Amino acid sequence: MLSSQFRLTYTMILHVLRVSEIRVEDMMRHSFLEFDALEAQADNKEKAKTLASELQTMEDVDCYLCNIDLKEYYSGCKFLTEARRKFQNILLTHPTAIKHLAPGRVIIVKNSKHNSALGVVLKSPSGMKKKFVTSLVICEENSNASGDDKQNGPSNESHVQPIKKEALFHPEGPCGHVIEDLEAEDILGITHNKITIKPDAIIDNYKKRKLPRFSQDPPGQSTVLATQELLRLTEANPEGLETVDAVKDFHIRDMELVRQYKDMQNLDVTIGQFDCLGCSQFDDHFATFSKKMKMFEDQEHFNFLSCDDSLQLIPEYHQRIQVLQELGHISNKKTLELKGRVACEMNIHELVITELVFRNILSPLEPGEIAALLSCTVFQDRRCNEPDLTETLKQGVEKIKAIAQEIGEIQYNCQVKLPPSEFVEQYRFGLTEVVYQWAKGMVS
Repeated sequence: MLSSQFRLTYTMILHVLRVSEIRVEDMMRHSFLEFDALEAQADNKEKAKTLASELQTMEDVDCYLCNIDLKEYYSGCKFLTEARRKFQNILLTHPTAIKHLAPGRVIIVKNSKHNSALGVVLKSPSGMKKKFVTSLVICEENSNASGDDKQNGPSNESHVQPIKKEALFHPEGPCGHVIEDLEAEDILGITHNKITIKPDAIIDNYKKRKLPRFSQDPPGQSTVLATQELLRLTEANPEGLETVDAVKDFHIRDMELVRQYKDMQNLDVTIGQFDCLGCSQFDDHFATFSKKMKMFEDQEHFNFLSCDDSLQLIPEYHQRIQVLQELGHISNKKTLELKGRVACEMNIHELVITELVFRNILSPLEPGEIAALLSCTVFQDRRCNEPDLTETLKQGVEKIKAIAQEIGEIQYNCQVKLPPSEFVEQYRFGLTEVVYQWAKGMVS
C-alpha cells in the first residue's frame, strides 16, 4: 500500500512564504497525501451547488409556535443525541460501568427498533474494537424470534429525532421479546433494578428457536419468566425507572467527562420546556425543519471539503506558523523577517542553529569548537561513552540544550505534538570530543 511521505518542515514553509506566487496550502493540496481529496474536489463543489439550489426551493416552516424556538430545540436535540452517543461509548469502556452491566441488570433501550423499551442484560459488554451488550428486549409479539423487522422505535427518516419525555414502551397486545447485541448508543439508560435470570438458558433457547426445525416451539420457561418480569416492571413504572448517575455511581473523576455529563443533565431537564412542543403539527414541522437542516449541513460539509481547512496537515501548518511567529521568523502577516531569511539558508535544525547565530553563541568560539558543537545536529547514536570535553565545550553544550528546551516548550505551547524533552534529546553530543580533536589536528 502506497503512503505519502510528504511532511511539513519549517524550512519548507519559510521557502514558500518567501515566494509570493506559491502558497503552502497549494503544495499540501497537490501532495500525494491529498490525492483522493483532490480527485473528489470537483464532485464536492457540484454537490454543494446542487444542495444550495434545492435549499432555495424549500419552504420555511410557517408556524407561530415553531418560529419561536424550533431552531433552538433542534440544536438541543442534536447536541443531546450526539453527547449521549459519545458518553455511552465511553461508559462501555469504564470498568465500573462494565460491572454494572452484569447479567440481570435492567436497561432502557432506544434505537430504530425499540422506543424506550425495557431489556435485561444477558451477557456483559464484549468485543475488541466495538463493545456489544447481549440483551433480551421486550417488544410486540409479532416482532419476536420469528425475525420480523417491524420497527417499534422512531424512524430514521430524520437524522435528528425530537427528544420528548416518553413513557416506557408497553406492547399493545401479547408481549414478545428479541435478543440483540446492543451497541452503546442503543442503551438510553442503565437502571438500578436487577432481576434473577438464567442467561445461558435464555440464549440457548433463543438460538434453538431460530432453527427451522424448532421455529414453532414456544419460548422456554427462563425466557418467559424474564419477559414477564420486564413487563411487570413496565406496568408498575409506566413513566420510567430511575437510572444510575454516571458520575456518582461510576465514580468518574475526569473533569471533562463530568462537565459533559452535567451539560447533558441540564439540557435533559429543559428540553421539554420549548414552546414549539405545543404545536399541534409539531412532528411534521420538526421533520421538515430537520430535513432542511440536514441539507444545509451537507452543503456546509461539501464546501468544507473544497476549502483549505479540510487539508489533513492544515492544523500542523497553523501550529508551525505560530511557532515561527513566536520565534520572530515571520510577522503576523506571514512575511519573512531577518531571522526567517537566515533560517532559509539552513538545511537542518534551522530553528536551533538560527538562535545560536542571533544570540551570538558561536562568535567567541574557535572554528574547531564550533564544528564540535554543531556535530550534535548530525550525530544519531544513542549509546556512546560520555565525552571528555573542555570547559568551553561544556558551556556550549548547556547553551544548546537550553535553547532546544526553550524552542521545544514554545512548540508544545503551540500544540505541536512533540514533548520538549524529545526535542532536546535529538541533539546528541557523543561525537563532540572526536570532532574537536580532529579539528585541532587539522589546525596544527
